[in-house]
Amino acid sequence: MGRTVVAEDVNSGTRTRSCSSRAPRVAVLMETTLRFRWKILEGIQQYALSQGHWGAVQQAWDLGQTSLECFRRWSGDGMIARIEGAGLVRLIRGLRRPTVDLLGRHPIRGVPVIHMDNRAAVRLALDHLQSRGIRRFAYCGNVGTYFSDERERHFRNRVARLGLTPNVYPGAASRGGQSAHTWAVYGRELAHQDALLDWIDGLPKPIGVLCSTDMRGSQVLRACAELGVEVPRQVAVIGINNDEFTCELCDPPLSSVDPNAERIGFESAALLNRLMQDRPAPPRKTLVPPAGVVSRASTGGPAQADPEIAAAVRFIREHGCDGIVVEDVVAHVPMSRRSLERGFRSVLGSTPNAEIIHVRLERVKELLAETDYTLAHIARLTGFQHAEYMSRLFREKTEETPGEYRKRMRLCVHRSGSCSGTALG
Repeated sequence: MGRTVVAEDVNSGTRTRSCSSRAPRVAVLMETTLRFRWKILEGIQQYALSQGHWGAVQQAWDLGQTSLECFRRWSGDGMIARIEGAGLVRLIRGLRRPTVDLLGRHPIRGVPVIHMDNRAAVRLALDHLQSRGIRRFAYCGNVGTYFSDERERHFRNRVARLGLTPNVYPGAASRGGQSAHTWAVYGRELAHQDALLDWIDGLPKPIGVLCSTDMRGSQVLRACAELGVEVPRQVAVIGINNDEFTCELCDPPLSSVDPNAERIGFESAALLNRLMQDRPAPPRKTLVPPAGVVSRASTGGPAQADPEIAAAVRFIREHGCDGIVVEDVVAHVPMSRRSLERGFRSVLGSTPNAEIIHVRLERVKELLAETDYTLAHIARLTGFQHAEYMSRLFREKTEETPGEYRKRMRLCVHRSGSCSGTALG
C-alpha cells in the first residue's frame, strides 16, 4: 500500500494530503510541553514510518474544551491518548474509535493501556541510590496525582522490604486530579514551598530522595539550595521521566529514570494498528520496562557526612567484585577495623561486609539478566569463591534463586520485545 501523509489542524479544519492511497488517520491526543512526551511522539512516528502507509493527525498542544469539541466531528480511524480528564473520557466513548490509553487513570471498556512500569522505575531509582552508598530513603510526590500515588505505593513497599522506614512528603492534594506538570507550570505547588522546606530540613541525613517527576525533583533541589543542604553529600535527589531540558537546567543536574518513552510510543502505535485491523488485543494493560537510570550530579557520589566512610564506600563499589575482604578496605582508609565498622553502622546502618555483598549481588543481577554465563562463571566474575554460596546469598537477599531471577528478566524482555513483533503486529 502506498504511503499517504495527512496533516490536519483540528482547530481550523484545514487538511492537506499527498498521494491518493487510503491511509489510516490517527489522532494523538497528548499535551506535549514536556520533552519525554515528545519522545513518545517520536516513537509513534517511527512505527508509522516502518509501516509506510500511516497518516497522522496530531493535536497535542492543548486539550481544552474547544479542541475536544472539534474532535467530536472527527472521522479518523484510531486514537492514541493520554486520558487524564472526564472530557476526554466522554469524547472517546462517544467516538467509538479504536483507542490506546497512555495513562490508565480512567478505565474504559475496550481501551487497552500502555505505559511505563512504575514498579520497575521505583526499583531502578532505589537501586541507583543504594549503589551510591545511601541507606535512608524519602519520596516527594504530588499527592492526589494518579501516577505519583502509584509510584509512592511502590516506594513504600520497596523500602519496607529493605526493613527500613519510608519518609514520605505529605504534600497537599492536587485539585481535580490534575497532572503534576500542570501544577508545576502554574506554580500551584509553590504555594506550599514552606512545607517542602520544613520537610527537607527535618529529614534524617544523609538520605536519598526519589521524586515523582523531574519537575518535582527540580523543586526539591531548589529547596535544598535555599536551606543550604549539600547535594548530593547530604541529600541525593533522583527524578522520573528523564526530561532532559528540566534535568540539565537543575543545579546540580538531576539524575532521573529514563522511561523508555520512544518505546512506549512505538508499542502504542503497534497496538493501535492491531486494533484498527480488528485483531485481538493483548491484556488490558501493557507495561514497558524503563530504559535505566541517567546518572547526573544530583546523585554523583555517596551522600555521607563522613569523608572516610565515603572513601570506603567508593573503594568497595570499585573493587567489590575483585574478591576483596574487609581487611582490604581497612588498608585503604586511615581507620581501624573497629572504627570502620562503627562508622558504617552509624552512617549506613550496615557493615562493610554487607556493603561488599551488596555490590557483588548487584553485579550478579546484571550478569544474569544480560549474559548466558553459568553460575560458576558469574561467581568467579563477582568475587565469590563458590557458586553455591553465591546462590544462597542471592536467594536470602532477593527471595528468588538466580535461575528464577534470570527467567523473570528474560520473560520481561521477551514480552517487551514481542510487543513490536508478533504480539502487537
